[in-house]
Parts: sequence; structure tokens; C-alpha cells
Amino acid sequence: MKKRISIIGFGRFGQVLYQLLGADFSVRVFDPLVTQWADFPFRKGDHGTEQLEEIYESKVIFLCLPIEHFEVFIRNHQPFFRPDHLLVDVLSVKRHPRDICDQLLSDTDVHIMLTHPLFGPDSAAEGFTGLPLVIDQYRATDAQLTEWVDIFTQRGLDVQVMTSDQHDALAAKSQGVVHLVGRILDLIDIQPSSIDTLGAQQLLAVREQTCHDSWQLFANLQNFNPYTRQMRVEFGEAYDQIFQALIPPQKQAGQLIFGIQGGEGSFNQMALQEYVASRSIPAYSTQYLYTTQRVLQELHRGDIDRGIFAIQNSIGGMVQESIEAMAAHKFRIVDQFQVMIRHHLMKRPDVAWEDITAIMAHPQVFKQCQDNLAIKYPEHELQSGEGELIDTAECARALAEGRLPQTVAILGPGLLCQLHGLQIVEENLQDNTANWTSFLCVARPQINRPSKYN
Repeated sequence: MKKRISIIGFGRFGQVLYQLLGADFSVRVFDPLVTQWADFPFRKGDHGTEQLEEIYESKVIFLCLPIEHFEVFIRNHQPFFRPDHLLVDVLSVKRHPRDICDQLLSDTDVHIMLTHPLFGPDSAAEGFTGLPLVIDQYRATDAQLTEWVDIFTQRGLDVQVMTSDQHDALAAKSQGVVHLVGRILDLIDIQPSSIDTLGAQQLLAVREQTCHDSWQLFANLQNFNPYTRQMRVEFGEAYDQIFQALIPPQKQAGQLIFGIQGGEGSFNQMALQEYVASRSIPAYSTQYLYTTQRVLQELHRGDIDRGIFAIQNSIGGMVQESIEAMAAHKFRIVDQFQVMIRHHLMKRPDVAWEDITAIMAHPQVFKQCQDNLAIKYPEHELQSGEGELIDTAECARALAEGRLPQTVAILGPGLLCQLHGLQIVEENLQDNTANWTSFLCVARPQINRPSKYN
């Protein structure tokens, strides 16, 4: 007569376990989520049941549960556990179920064996020979451990006995890394090509295998193993180190390439000119990038050597655009310096002031001039553009080129009048004559090539 076992949870792995053991054991299956028993290799009346009492008639119960449900399951099912039971979990992490059982079952005599079959439906599609399985004896007897090591070995599995901590430490840098890489490959949408090497084919197989699992399983593997967070930190640091080491310290020999937050004629350009003069930088070129986000993106890519952008004004306070961009990027601060800022109101010379309905500038400009604008121009709508038009200098160019309504006036540096043929309406609209803006000069993080590759 076949020995009886039970399986609680009949998801992807519960079905694999049935495939592994169903021929030699009388199996009872319980899963409240299963409604279409016809999809499985047996009828409900043969093996599936809705009665937990039937499940716990078996002395060996395999717990094929999602990691995040394990604690709730143990709490709710404690009344069914008996001293002659052997509970066998199959979670992909081992410290977590051990800690839960230590906490909730320490006063019981139920036997528990912790296992991790390091395979699933995909890897077991062609049989079980050579597939690895880890066992932590935990609260199983020596006889129970020996029996199940023999059973799994007879079915071709490569059984290794180790502690939960040993398992999780090893799994973080094997299974954890593989699943992390698989998800990254999925995000960059790596696809087969006609020139794939064996290595490329293996990477495609990693993506295919790992992304068949649900996101929840991936997140559980990463979050319930106490060693995977440090693995991800080391992974990220190693990636950053290699990425930065591949970018030359300077894009072009003999000159620095600066990317600035503004366009031609902007305060950022003025800040750059003052900066290079004060630091005696002999040769440089300028890329007008209009936003702090673009400055930091181009710096990260290695398309510029230095970035210049405003971070704080003595009247308007912090530059929100720069704060948000800085939060999303890594960089190194080379210098911080201040520039005196004066704001002038200007319009197209062919438009009468009486026809002007709106004043356009960067949001920070309006903060620096809000009192004077409220007193002198209360009837005019204050507008800030989006994208590159958030930059006042780009607004001035757009106005001169007819890309903005002629009824718009620009509030910004007087140099814009000379560049774009605009006419000054009023000078020095800043609320405070001592109107200083602080700028940062930034570079890529200073990361050397990994010493093992020197």
C-alpha cells in the first residue's frame, strides 16, 4: 500500500511536486484557489479535497505556499498540527519560515523539515535528474531526514543538507543574482538576434526562465532573504564602478565641455562665464541643455564633462527643478559659487506695451520678483513654460522667432535683448538689490577602474 502524503497549495510548484511524487505515493491535494480541477492530471474526487481533515490524516504534509502567506497559514492551521506530523515547506528562502516556526510552534512537538527545491516547471520539464534540492533538518528526526534524503535521491535529485543561514547566504548570490539579472534583461527588452553567441543565448534563457515567475515571487525572493539586500547593494555598486570606469575622464583632449541649465543668454551662461574666468579655465565649450534634468542626464552618459545649474536664490529660495533632478542622479560637487542676478522686463519692439497680456519666465524668476510684479503689473498673467521653455532664455528666443504669442513679455537677463532684438520695458525688477543665486559645478562620481582589471 502506498504511503500517504498531502500537498497544501497547488500552484506551479505544487503541481511539480505532484509530478515528482505522485507515482509512488497516495497524494491528497488541498488548495482553496483551485476551481478547475479538470485542468490537472486527476479529478477532484481522486486526489483533490476541500476537507482539511483529510489533508491532515497524512503524516507528511508539504506546504507549497507563497512566501508572503506562510506566517498566516501557520497561525491559522496550528489546531490541525499533531506530534506525529512532519511539515515540509518548499519556500525559496529558509530563514523566514524557520523564524516563523520558532516564533509560533516552539511549544509544539510537530516535526518540521525545511527544503528548497531549486527548480520549477521549466527546469523540470525534461525530468528531475541532477536538479538540486536543499534540506535543513530543523525539527525533523534523524530517521525522517534520512528517509526523505533517500526518497529525493532515488528520484535523481542532487540533495544537499545545510542550515537555513547557509542556504540563504548562498542563494542570495546565486538564485538572487540570477533573478535580478533576468528582470534587468527584461526591462531592457533583450531579444534574440542573428549574431547571438552562446553567452547571449544563455542570457536570453535566463530572462525567459526567471520572468515566467510572477513579480510577487521575485519580490519575495529578494525581500524575505536577509542576505539579498546586501547583494543588491554590491551589484549596484559594481555596475556603477564599471559604468563610470568606461567613460574617459574628459570627452575631448584640451578642453572641458560644460552643459548648463539654461540657453544662450541665460543666467546660467553668465554663471559659467564668471566661473571659468575665476578658475582660469583656458579652453571650454558650452552645451545649452535648458533643464537641470538634462544636465545631469548628459553628465551621467559622459556627453559633457561638467554641469552648471542653479540651486538656491537669496530671495526665491531653493530651485525646485534642480532639487528634483538631483534626487534622481549621482554626481560629484566640484564647486559652489554665487552670481548677482538682475531681472529685466522685455518685449518685441514691434508690439505696443498695451497689447501685452502675459509675462513669461522660469518659476524661480517670479519668486525673486513677486512683490514688484504684484505692485507694477498685477493685471498680467504670469506664465512658465514646459520642457525647454521652462528656461527664460529659450522663451526669449521662441518669442523672437514667433513660436510664442507676440502678446507675451519676457522677464530675465538683459543680454537677451541684444541676442534676440528685444526691447527693455523696465530694468531691475528683483525685489532685493542684493539678489544672489548659488550655482553648482558638478562632475561624474570619481570612480576608478576596478583594481582586479588594472
